[in-house]
Amino acid sequence: MSVVTKQIKDFNTSTDVEDDSLIVLQTSSGITLNSTKETFLKDTLKYKKIELSNLSNSVEILDTFDDTIAIGCKWVITVNDGTNFRISEILSIWNESTDTLKFTETSTNDIGDTSDILFACDVSNNDVRLLVSISNGTWDFNIQRILI
Repeated sequence: MSVVTKQIKDFNTSTDVEDDSLIVLQTSSGITLNSTKETFLKDTLKYKKIELSNLSNSVEILDTFDDTIAIGCKWVITVNDGTNFRISEILSIWNESTDTLKFTETSTNDIGDTSDILFACDVSNNDVRLLVSISNGTWDFNIQRILI
């Protein structure tokens, strides 16, 4: 087994690490994190920040990932068009062997009107997808994802 020691900012799993490597990452404050490549890749997929701008009049895939890396997800999403604002929390659970998925959305009351935005989740070709349907306007989305 090889050992790869890098500063986090200099680390690239695709070029720096063989499959059986032990990963030792050092943060700028000197904290050391140890992991295998498989665990590291799964852990880095658990938390993701997504920023999308100027989406309009379409159905868009906001996020997608393989349905085998977790069984649940929480997305926190802010949406705005500069005048109208909303924050939503979407919780989703799925069974990868049957491609069954359930989700629920909880939102704040709008500042203005965001009724042109409709979120959905599904499983397609073994990928979990977060979708948005935009019926009118041009919107920006900030999303934070946590896989469980």
